[in-house]
Amino acid sequence: MTEKTNAELLSDVSSNFASNISGSITASKLRTIVNDIIANTAAGTDQISTQGRALIDDATAADQRVTIGLSNIVQDVSTDGMTLGGTTTNPYGAAVYPSWMYGTGGLGYYDIDVLAGSAIYSRDGSHNFAKRFTYGGLDQATAVSATANSNRGGFIAGFTHPSQVSAYDEFGGCALGAQIDTVPLMWTGSGTFTSTKFTPTTPITLSDLIRIEVGMWIRTDETPAYNGQIVSWTTNGSGAVTEITVSNWYARGGSSGTPAATRAFINPQDKVWAHLNTMFLNKLTLTGDTSNGSTAISNISSVSNLYANGQLITGTGIPDGSVIIGVDYDNDIIYISQAATATATGVSLAVSCGTEFNRGVSAEVDIFNNAPPYYPVWITDTGDLTSGSYDVTNLVLTSQWRSGLVVLGTGPSLNYVVSVDYGANSLKLKYPATITDTAVALKAFNQFDESGLGFDLVSIINKAYAAYLNRGSFHNGYVSYGASHASFLCEPHVSAALPEYGFKVDTRVNGSPSVAAFAVSSHTTDYWKIDGSGNETVNSVNSTNGYQVGGTTILNNSAWTSFTPTLSAGSGTITTVGTCTGKYARLGRTVRGWAKCLITTNGTGASYLVVVGLPFNAKDDTPMPGGRRTDTGDGLAGLVVGASTNCIVQVASGAGYPGADGGGVHIFFEYEIA
Repeated sequence: MTEKTNAELLSDVSSNFASNISGSITASKLRTIVNDIIANTAAGTDQISTQGRALIDDATAADQRVTIGLSNIVQDVSTDGMTLGGTTTNPYGAAVYPSWMYGTGGLGYYDIDVLAGSAIYSRDGSHNFAKRFTYGGLDQATAVSATANSNRGGFIAGFTHPSQVSAYDEFGGCALGAQIDTVPLMWTGSGTFTSTKFTPTTPITLSDLIRIEVGMWIRTDETPAYNGQIVSWTTNGSGAVTEITVSNWYARGGSSGTPAATRAFINPQDKVWAHLNTMFLNKLTLTGDTSNGSTAISNISSVSNLYANGQLITGTGIPDGSVIIGVDYDNDIIYISQAATATATGVSLAVSCGTEFNRGVSAEVDIFNNAPPYYPVWITDTGDLTSGSYDVTNLVLTSQWRSGLVVLGTGPSLNYVVSVDYGANSLKLKYPATITDTAVALKAFNQFDESGLGFDLVSIINKAYAAYLNRGSFHNGYVSYGASHASFLCEPHVSAALPEYGFKVDTRVNGSPSVAAFAVSSHTTDYWKIDGSGNETVNSVNSTNGYQVGGTTILNNSAWTSFTPTLSAGSGTITTVGTCTGKYARLGRTVRGWAKCLITTNGTGASYLVVVGLPFNAKDDTPMPGGRRTDTGDGLAGLVVGASTNCIVQVASGAGYPGADGGGVHIFFEYEIA
């Protein structure tokens, strides 16, 4: 048989399709067409592929609803569309995963080309979209892209036009891309409300920008606001909406009723999600009989859905954290990990559906790094810059540099290393320098997504809280399977009823702190850590304000603090007190310092002197370590009085009064703060 040309094959396809186009195109009719083509062709898979393309193209052009059973023709058309890893059949095996392609209509997939490197594998209503090659910056770079609130096509890396590559040229591909736009209100206006209706004062004229759909929300302008979901509406002869019906009106707080408002907002969108995961961890509701002190629960209403060693169970008389550890399916008995604390019949029991302690995650990121391992890089160096030039010269630590590093500095405030010339001690930047100078301080570190990153949080154009979880915390977090880094950042909001921590780590395993519960480290050096037993280790502290625990400074790197005391006499009155000064430092609950008080005119002052106004109240009476008179140099003794800020001062050699005209005292103190 003579091999037909592509043009002849296309003619065969068109003729066969046209002869069967009347009425609905069924799977059997489509198989007849394909079989006719195969019978009249000197088979070659490329030709069959051409026929298949023509068939799908004609079916789409005719706007028919087509279902192709790929299992009937996969052996003939597999080369273009179904090849994976060099095979020429369904890579998963037709017997295990029967494959079906849904064309125009059906499940809503449109313009699908089965032989152009894309395929849909489906089993029992599941769908897996497979794209063999990603490329470009628009929808070709994704296997599946979803867009909401816009007719914009799919894209990756923020590209919406090829010209944007001049600002960002990091290319890639993604399996699943999602994008959503915020949108304004659909309509707002005045009107009246009844128990289930809203009547606008002026009929609503519909357009491409003003739409009303079943399911849209209407919100009122009162406190508390009412919300209603649209179920129907009526229009006048001009097509304008004159009345909208909702299922009911629900006020914030849970009650229903009739709004008293005068204005409605149609389709308010308070928040949008580009990606939203919702998970339901469900329970089984059963009954059974408990016995105080026994781990057996009898007369279980149904044991058919129960599983030993993993299902959590709660109920009256069941200790918290109990787990089903055994099931007697023949006698309707279960055994739990902790003995019941009460005897009762027909106890309501709640059992987790999940057989492994009801475990579940809303999203899991698994990174299988089969490439060489990741090693963090941090470089502090200097180099010479020339404004407008991409070159950095006269590096000092050239051997530490490599391409791909993020560069911080004055001149390249944020830049990237393109290449390094190790012989010339220079490198090239991705963007030109903005200053000309020598020995410019440079810092460089690896990009965070090297060797895989769980989530990349980037705020484009204007500032956004891209890297914050405004109302949340990480609880029972842990690093597993050798992950290099785990970073937790939390900014709780007061409305979330969370402690106002900027950063909180709480790692526990079965109620006990985990080993090395928290550490502040730089590569291999732990500067501050709390181990599994709660022991705290501080290797180095460099802080302007010092180091505090419970609001109390226990390490203070600041200069001593000045204070101003005053002076009085044990009896009589000092006529004129001169200049008084002092300084102190606090360490934990201990304060130490000095005070110097001068006397201009002593007057009738006698007995002893009292330095008044020490920095903190003393807990107990504490002897003063020492001091001296400013006029005679004689030694002084004294006592810091408990529950006060006073220090009594006398001459050390006896009970003599240490004051005189032109004299004064200079003392040192140290005591426990009350």
